[in-house]
Amino acid sequence: MPSSEAHVNNWCSCEDEVFVWHVGVPAINDVLLRWQRAVLDAGERTGILRVQELALSNGRFRFDRDGYVLDFLADHPELAPNVEPQESRSRCVFAKYLDASFGVVPATRLEYYDREGKITDSWISEMKDIGSAADLLESFQQPPVLLGGMDSLPGEESLTFELAVTTDIFFPWNPPVGRPGNQALDNTQLAQLNGSRLNAFLAELKTATASAGGVWNPVPSYSRNRNQVDDNGSIILDAPPSSWHACLRG
Repeated sequence: MPSSEAHVNNWCSCEDEVFVWHVGVPAINDVLLRWQRAVLDAGERTGILRVQELALSNGRFRFDRDGYVLDFLADHPELAPNVEPQESRSRCVFAKYLDASFGVVPATRLEYYDREGKITDSWISEMKDIGSAADLLESFQQPPVLLGGMDSLPGEESLTFELAVTTDIFFPWNPPVGRPGNQALDNTQLAQLNGSRLNAFLAELKTATASAGGVWNPVPSYSRNRNQVDDNGSIILDAPPSSWHACLRG
């Protein structure tokens, strides 16, 4: 029988990606601009992806001081981040560069049990920030959700983006990594909270990609947890306990 302890964080913070979704978007500046707006709007609404900090051409954007990043850049286009190509820089298309190497700090809203067994709800930029509070065996200095563009060759007609999660808090059944026994860990309660928001974001990401004339590739064969994701890329929140075994074969 799977474990079903109440008020337990039956999930892990992982050193690598536990699931990856791929999308392709035409490399047309206006198309990318609209896609970026749709994706970051959805990320803010659903709590899955917020630009918490961003290196600007002169200074640094901070959400707590400056508000929503795209509204800020619309009011201050001269401060747009220094990214390539030049055309993208002038129009504030920077979604390809939403990772730490370009000075971006993303954040995700997570709900988890604190040490007293109460649900804590907060925006997280690094899993280390909640590792102790959630009694995790390990936690890593990386965001729970990452979005960035993969390297592309000059002249390619589309840009490929990866959306990745580095924690299995979104999935209902998880492997007992570092824990006794060999039974699925019942994370269904937290998956309903966090996975539902992720599914809402994925639906909007899919719609935005289709509107842009892009390609949605939600279930790469190598991704872990693939048995807990359907063919449309949504997390199966009522997946059976046996689905956790895919984590070990990824």
